[in-house]
Amino acid sequence: MKRVEGLARLSISGETGESVIQAEEVLLAAGRKPNIEGLDLEKAGVNFNRQGIIANKHLNTSTTNIFASGDVTDRIHLVGGAEHQGLVAANNALLPFKQSVTLDDIAWTVFTNPPLAHVGQTEEQVKEDYGFAYTVYRQEFKNIGRAQLEQETTGFAKYLCDQNGCLLGAHIFGPGAEAAAQELQLLKALGKPLSRLHNIKHVFPTYSEATVKRLADIVYLQKMESNPIVRMALKLLPGFRNNISAVISQLENS
Repeated sequence: MKRVEGLARLSISGETGESVIQAEEVLLAAGRKPNIEGLDLEKAGVNFNRQGIIANKHLNTSTTNIFASGDVTDRIHLVGGAEHQGLVAANNALLPFKQSVTLDDIAWTVFTNPPLAHVGQTEEQVKEDYGFAYTVYRQEFKNIGRAQLEQETTGFAKYLCDQNGCLLGAHIFGPGAEAAAQELQLLKALGKPLSRLHNIKHVFPTYSEATVKRLADIVYLQKMESNPIVRMALKLLPGFRNNISAVISQLENS
């Protein structure tokens, strides 16, 4: 790799020949290594691997009176996850009422420009757990008014919901992704469907209003559209029959 006229240029050779990739900057994800050298874990009977110290859901190690939490463990390496683990480990070490680590609801954000945020499961994980009984929603930031005003229209969002409209996972790449992810994280942790946000007023114009609230409106209207009583009423009122579908379509494309 070398720099040419201010750009990073990488030459790749393969079976089809040589190709060149160039970009303004290069992001190197080197990963993390747990700092466990010098702890004499073997003498203490504490099991570990390349990812770190092995701990159970209560954060006991193989030597049960020794606890491990945070980046030194073989679990998820995030600040929010480390804080949660630390609180659970302290509770379990000092109190008789044991808590378990729950990392399924850990949200994270990579603060690139624009930021990339994630909540819950990936689609591959959802397929494995739920088969095909889930719905995928997508949004483009080019359709968001706030993004248009700030000329920050690069971005998209993808949401995975179960048949009840509860969030299973979300990926947001765009301005304000961290704030939207936090709202989704709260809703998911409480086990509430997205439709519950339909009547909650959001600050306008914000990215959360244009992403999370807009998604909640769509899920709510789809729930109404599938309601047998509503469907019967719409059949009796021909002038309103297609109104819900039209509004959903408008929300999905605006």
